[in-house]
Amino acid sequence: MSEYSWPDDDPGHAARVRAAWPAACQELPVGTVITGEVIGRQPFGVFLRIDGHPDAIGLAEVTTMPTDAALPEVGARVTAEVVDHADHNHQVKARLTTETAAANRETSPAQVLYQELAANAFVTLYWRREIFDRTAEKLREQHFAVVEVDASAWTTAAAMHRDIATALDFPDYYGRNLDALNDCLHDVVAGEYGIPADVSGFVLGFTHYDRFAQACPREAQIVLDILADHGRMAAVLGQRVLCLVHSDNPDITFEPVGSTPVAWNRAEWLSARRQPGTTQP
Repeated sequence: MSEYSWPDDDPGHAARVRAAWPAACQELPVGTVITGEVIGRQPFGVFLRIDGHPDAIGLAEVTTMPTDAALPEVGARVTAEVVDHADHNHQVKARLTTETAAANRETSPAQVLYQELAANAFVTLYWRREIFDRTAEKLREQHFAVVEVDASAWTTAAAMHRDIATALDFPDYYGRNLDALNDCLHDVVAGEYGIPADVSGFVLGFTHYDRFAQACPREAQIVLDILADHGRMAAVLGQRVLCLVHSDNPDITFEPVGSTPVAWNRAEWLSARRQPGTTQP
């Protein structure tokens, strides 16, 4: 059974909603605090039956909620503030109050997975490709936009800029330098291009990154530092940004990025777990 549902209305309800629309707009102006029951749930938000206004349909969209807040379940009682009136479909747009959002925070599977991966650092190293791939697949299952870029042929910084620009659909005016990379990644995180706007978070994954680190150590370090900065800033703003780095060299190390270490993933934390012939944990 799907976790999502439309409001279960009787056939005549739509006509009553249209008839009641002028009164709903007048009696529920922008800024009004409302209470109600969740009667439908979709990826983009929840539909509300507003107390005292049985023929008015409220919609609290996910875009107005903190990133770490989960959608309330059908039947939940919520409090919200009216923010707009959508004349074209007769919906009272609402924003869930801080208390309601807090009650549904930290509970979504996407948030749990993000917290597990970001607990130590926003940039995480992987040696075994199967662990890297499994992590990327788990993130995709939770609707993260996971963009993987193969660094095996990056013998120059120009090659790195070319492939990242292609993978993230950077604009033609991209300057192909580290400052421009930082600027364009900011736009990607903001949803301007490169990834869909309605995802749980953004993950940039590099494979065979040790080849690039050997050929261009300075640039390889700075790229990770830029991504760590974006991960930290995103967390402050209630967004989710991560970087997964696969290396064929199990002993590779980097200087701290974003004031945090570039750490190995939990499964390969111990150096003994990164020795040929060892079994997976």
